[in-house]
Amino acid sequence: MLNRIKGKLNNQLIGAFAYLLSVHILFLIIFSLFRFLSFLQNKVYLESIDDSLRTTYTVAIFTKGLRFDNVITCYIMVVPLIILSVLALFNKFNKSVLRVANVYFIIFGIIVFAISAADIPYLQYFNKHIGFSVFNWLGYSVETYGMIVEDNSLFAYLLIYLFVVGLFTFFVVKIGQCMLRRFRTNMDKREFKIWIPILFCILSVCLLGARGLIHKRLVLADSYFCNQLMLCQMVVNPVFYLLNTPVSAQSMSLEDEYVSLELINEELGFKAVDKNYYKKDIMTCDTVTHPNVVIVLVESFSSDYLNDSVGGKLLMPYLNDLKDKSYYFENIYSQGTHTNQGIISTLYGFPAIFDVVMSMKAPIELNHVSYDDERYKNTRRAVPVYHGLPNDLKKSGYKNLFFVTNSLAFDNLDYFLPLNGFDECFGVKDYPPLAQVGIWGVSDKYLFDYSLSKMDSVYKEGIPFYANVLTISNHPPYALPEEFLKNEASEDEAAMAYTDYCIEWFITEASDKDWYDNTIFVFLGDHGRVREPEYDIPLSLIHIPLIIYSPLFENEAKIVSDLGGQIDVYATLMGLMHKEPAYNTFGIDLLKDKRPYIYFTSDDKLGCLGNDYYYINDLSSDRELLYELSDKSISNKIEHNKALADSMKRYSGSMIEGAKHIFKNYLK
Repeated sequence: MLNRIKGKLNNQLIGAFAYLLSVHILFLIIFSLFRFLSFLQNKVYLESIDDSLRTTYTVAIFTKGLRFDNVITCYIMVVPLIILSVLALFNKFNKSVLRVANVYFIIFGIIVFAISAADIPYLQYFNKHIGFSVFNWLGYSVETYGMIVEDNSLFAYLLIYLFVVGLFTFFVVKIGQCMLRRFRTNMDKREFKIWIPILFCILSVCLLGARGLIHKRLVLADSYFCNQLMLCQMVVNPVFYLLNTPVSAQSMSLEDEYVSLELINEELGFKAVDKNYYKKDIMTCDTVTHPNVVIVLVESFSSDYLNDSVGGKLLMPYLNDLKDKSYYFENIYSQGTHTNQGIISTLYGFPAIFDVVMSMKAPIELNHVSYDDERYKNTRRAVPVYHGLPNDLKKSGYKNLFFVTNSLAFDNLDYFLPLNGFDECFGVKDYPPLAQVGIWGVSDKYLFDYSLSKMDSVYKEGIPFYANVLTISNHPPYALPEEFLKNEASEDEAAMAYTDYCIEWFITEASDKDWYDNTIFVFLGDHGRVREPEYDIPLSLIHIPLIIYSPLFENEAKIVSDLGGQIDVYATLMGLMHKEPAYNTFGIDLLKDKRPYIYFTSDDKLGCLGNDYYYINDLSSDRELLYELSDKSISNKIEHNKALADSMKRYSGSMIEGAKHIFKNYLK
């Protein structure tokens, strides 16, 4: 009797169930391992939590995280559960079937563990999980490969990933072999009436697991159990996050389009519904003098760096000294969190639209291919045509130059810039190979030196010039001179110290030029960098300095504290040149006008900042947040200030909707 029961429990269907359950548990263990590694990388954020809550929060990260892991694992399990169970019922659970099942799970393991491994450094650096916008980078295979190989920390994660995949493959194969040896008894068709209901019950449990919760589907918002954002982020499975975020937030409507266009007309004085929205109704008069203009967009230049000290000395002493001789705008914010967005916002007064590559009009699915592929040249040529500073100066007889350290193909600049007001563009192909110091091309010092020679050449032609210089030092993997790595500064701090040195060298060299006294220099960040991730969009990621210096108004130094953004650079600069902007943009002259709020986007999030409050709309988790900047507890105040939140939402949402309307319909 006992042997008979034992024989029935060793049937192939039980074997299939045992195999699937074992692999399921294996997935959960490895997902938890990656969460543990992420926890170790970010455990510093527990330090701000009361001692009495640290253990509770730590347990919450792993227990709540297990539910998110289980959702992904159940999705992976549904198909093999059905197929293997049916085959086992008909005694077809054999070596060939298991081999196919093993391959299925190993392929899924390779994919989901790659996302999990890559997400650890991504979360630490960007304060958010990997979203679909990351696939825009895959077209840049050389840079992506170089970032992984040259950055030791990223290479370590690659090794961990390969080890985990190897371990997972080994155990999946071993589990299959073990099940085949043990569960050999054939199924008796007379027992189908017992096993089929059991199968349906197990399938129901699996589908419920894929749902996440009994009463509703598990969503990203269910990960928020405290006010510390990073702790909540660690709850979410990276694969779950990727699958539950929009492919592109640009497709999501923020405000009624008609209302948005009307608000833009009220606030900015132009009709975004008109394809000629950028044309001014008044004639502009040119200035008698034509000062040269040099804009330096500094990579990841968070305002925090200006206040940093290392070893009791200022990290960036030169720029701190320079800002005291300049128009220094201390409350400026980037409109996006990507370099291409910083370029467009600064030069053309046009807002960033979530994760959109603003220098391309290509469909989102074509942003992921290799940009050097001949098949996609026509796609890349279809660039948006903006109207702003380069066009305005070009009309006034300026020669416009653009300088980057690396390839101009990055962000499609090689096609974009010539069609948007630039006469000459210089990238890594224009520099000698020996000058290259890493995957990002030449050093900032070489770039400044090279740009000076080109400015000299234009000046000798008797033509005023506008030059835009895009630095790269503060972008990993870092390629810095040894002397900047010897002190106690972190790599990013060392990079900014080097940037400060390069800018000092540049201005010192420029001061000996005949054109120096008639030149306006502008320094700002393309975006910031995550330093203190208190909010869903960390302020350090978008708070950047804006320094406008010139011997022309060195005695007019002034600190401006009003809210502003990159979109205001064009109008403000034109004002300093005593010239009316030739084009309508989303910007204002910060020396003449004031904003009620400043707004920005970060992939799938919309932010709006006032003097006292900070509104965030997280489109992925469908959450709206309102923070009081003076409140150190970082608690959501939206229920107590709904009217203010609605006002900030309407203003920022309308501006982005208007920008989307223009980008989609007119920028061709």
